[in-house]
Amino acid sequence: MLSDAGGYNISSVTTCAGWDTYRGGQRYMLQYHTVSSPGVYASLGTVDFDEVYSGFNVNTRVIVADDAGPLATGVRSVRFNIVGVTADLAAYREIDVVGTHTSVPEPVHVGAAALGLQVLAGGRMFVTRRRRA
Repeated sequence: MLSDAGGYNISSVTTCAGWDTYRGGQRYMLQYHTVSSPGVYASLGTVDFDEVYSGFNVNTRVIVADDAGPLATGVRSVRFNIVGVTADLAAYREIDVVGTHTSVPEPVHVGAAALGLQVLAGGRMFVTRRRRA
């Protein structure tokens, strides 16, 4: 995952697995690390989902989300540690990590905001005018 200065706010993670001869099981540890703690991974949880085999075309979808807000903030990267899965158990078809970038004000924008506040507070702006001859 590419990162800007503030990282990302992760709101949900969705994984889809399956194939024509089952392979719909999903087992992984979901981890992330933040911009402020690079290289130190924290856990978002462990998924251990194995649909009961009922024949062909078994597809599964797992959604990791929290209705209360973002799963994590200031995220620099996300890591999936696939555990205990053999080639005949899982075929991951899609992994979606959804979120927004964390905005960090740039110095130019901070200066413009300060100028705007000064104007709103009654400060004066100086404008040079030409006199008519």
